[in-house]
Formats: sequence, structure tokens, C-alpha cells
Amino acid sequence: MIKCITSLCFLFLGTMLSFSQDIIVKTTNDTVRGKILKIDDDNIQYQTSKDNVITNHTISRKYVSTFEVNAQPEIVTNEKIKQSSFRLTFASGVAFRYGETERTGNLQLDNISDELKRGFGIETEIQYFFDKNYGIAFNLNYAKYSATVYGGYIVSHDIGVSKTNKETQTILFLGPAFAMRYDIEKWLFTATAGFGALFFSDNISLVPKDKATCTTFGLNIGVGAEYKLSKHFSLGLKISSTMGSTKSLYMDGTKYTSSEPLSLSSSMLLAYISFRTN
Repeated sequence: MIKCITSLCFLFLGTMLSFSQDIIVKTTNDTVRGKILKIDDDNIQYQTSKDNVITNHTISRKYVSTFEVNAQPEIVTNEKIKQSSFRLTFASGVAFRYGETERTGNLQLDNISDELKRGFGIETEIQYFFDKNYGIAFNLNYAKYSATVYGGYIVSHDIGVSKTNKETQTILFLGPAFAMRYDIEKWLFTATAGFGALFFSDNISLVPKDKATCTTFGLNIGVGAEYKLSKHFSLGLKISSTMGSTKSLYMDGTKYTSSEPLSLSSSMLLAYISFRTN
């Protein structure tokens, strides 16, 4: 009689335990049944039992599709998941100018125009995400283009005839942006679109040296993909484009206006490192 009662008790207890098991569904659609011990921002800790042997496990939350907790609240520590985070990037690479290049027939001037369409660029960006996907950012985008010609007289920007041997142009964009991200396992995909100030400078090595400048507004957009090296650091590639134009340049306090706009648009192919808090 006692054996029967004991057997029934164990059967009842086993049935109750099977009903009270917690469930974890992985991104691979595999289902794990056990006892969830702790849930935090990054991992889920749980126990499984097989042949009366209890084993502890830890699984990253990015590999979990969903989970169901049936344990008592005092047993499970379900910490609030932080969705907001900061992200900081540093990038460098090659830059390409947009816009058609007018052929003048002057070989040296045309060569300078061609060389000034290729340069190098750097970019840094700080982002704050309100939730898992959306946030705001501040972008600094800088491109430099240089060309050198040795000897000979050339015409410089319709300002006059000069014996120029070097010209350097820089384009700087500064402005706020709207940011988006998509997180999938070891990869993070990002996109930004911003509007801000565009600073152009054209340094011509005349005697004395001349410098033409202008300030206008521009649009910057960028898309990137990065591979997560760790929880906080990643390496990635990015395409960044800045768009803008001007019809006016200032030199020595004098304003020069052209009937055709000067393109200040460019694209960059950048390699970058990023740091994120979550």
C-alpha cells in the first residue's frame, strides 16, 4: 500500500514538473525544456535534467527566438532589457567627387581637374538609439583632394593666369542625422540620413597663395555593415555620400559668382571600427 502511494506521489510530482517546465525556442526553431534560472540583457541561464542528472547551461539571447517562464517569480531574475545604447565609429578610406568636368583644351588644367576627383576621406559618427532600431546621430565627414602640376601657366577658376603647381580642395560636412540599425547574430547593419553645414576650401599655391572658400548646406547619407568582434567592438565597411553645390566662392573678401553651380558632392568607401554600449 505504501509503495503504491509513493509511486502515485512520484507520478503526480513528475507530471506537475513536466507541466511547469520553462521553454526556450532557439532561432533554429529547436525547443529546449528545462528550468530558467536567470535572464539578463545578454544571456539566459537554465537547467536541464536527463537521467536524474542536472546540467547548467547558458545561451546568448541573440540565439533565442522566444521563451516562456513558468517558474516562481522569486526563482527567476528577469532584469529589464536595455534597448537604448550609444555607438561611436571612426572610418577612413577613398573619396570620389561627383559632377562633370569641363574640358578646357589646356592639358595641365584638365589633368588637375581629373586628379581633383579622387582623394581620401575620414568620418566619425556618434549615435544614440532610443530602442532596438531607431536613433539620432551627429556626423563629421571630411574629404581632401589634391593635384600637382610642375611648370607651365594655367588658368585658375577664371580668376587669372598663374604659374600654379599645386591645388588642394577640402569638403567638410557637419550635421545631425536620423539613424537606423538592424541586428542579426554576429552582424549589424546601419543607415543614416542627415542635413547640415557644408564647408568648402580651395587652396591654390600661387605667389602669393590664394584660398577660395564657401559655406552652404548639404545632405549626407550612409549605409554600413559590420562584423562583431566582441560585445562592444566591431569592424565594418561603409558607403557614405555627401550632396551639395555652390555658385559663389569668396577669395580675399571678394565674392565670385558663376552661372553654373560647382558640385560639392562626393562618395566615400570607408573601412571603420565601431564601439557600442549595447
